[in-house]
Amino acid sequence: MNPTTAPITGLQMRLIIAILFLGLNLPASAIGQTDTVVTQRKSDAPPVTRKGTITQWIGDSLTINSKGVEREIDNDTIIKFETVWGDNYNQGVQELESGNPSFAIVQFEEALIDRFGLVPFETKELFKTMELKWLGMEMGFEKITFRKKALRLYFPGDENAPVFQSKAFEQLMQYVLNNPSKFSMKQTAKALILTINPVQNMAEAMDMLSQLGENIEVKS
Repeated sequence: MNPTTAPITGLQMRLIIAILFLGLNLPASAIGQTDTVVTQRKSDAPPVTRKGTITQWIGDSLTINSKGVEREIDNDTIIKFETVWGDNYNQGVQELESGNPSFAIVQFEEALIDRFGLVPFETKELFKTMELKWLGMEMGFEKITFRKKALRLYFPGDENAPVFQSKAFEQLMQYVLNNPSKFSMKQTAKALILTINPVQNMAEAMDMLSQLGENIEVKS
C-alpha cells in the first residue's frame, strides 16, 4: 500500500460526510496523523484552514486536535479536508470519475476502514443512500429524499427546464396516472415532487427507482 495525502471535494466530500454521520470514534492507529480541514461558514466569507489530527467524528461535527487544543467543527461548514489515504481511495476516485459510483462506494468504504478503522454496520444504509441519489441524478432528478417510508424525487426547480418539454416527461405523467396506488405528484413553490409510497426500506427504494428508470428515462 502506498499512502497518499489527497483532498476530498464535491461528490466525494458529500459521500464521506454521509457515511460518517452516524459516528466514528477513531482507533489508536488513526491518531497521530496530520489532517487538514478547510471550513467556510458563509459563501462570501474567506475559507479557514486548520491543521492537526481528527480525533473524533460523531453526528454532525468532527473534533480536530491542533497543538494540544481541540476544536469542534460543524460538518456543514466543511468544504474540504485532507488526510492520508491508501490505494483504495485512489481507485475510488477513478471509478467516480469514470461514472461508476457503485464501484466507487466500495473502494471508499475500504479506504475509510483503512484510515478510521471499522465502519459501523448502520452506515451500510448510508452507502445505499448515496447510490440511490446518484441513480436519481443520472435520471435527471435534482434531489431525492427517503423518509417515513416515502421516496420523494424532485424535478428541476426551473419550470422552463428542458425535461418538462420532453417526451419522457409525458410518459412519466402517464405512468404515474396509471399507478395511483404507488405514485403521486405535488407542485410546491420550489419544485415538482414525485412521491413513491409506501417504500419499506432502502433496498425497495433502489428497486423502485430502477424500475422507474427502466420504464421512463427522465433526463433534463
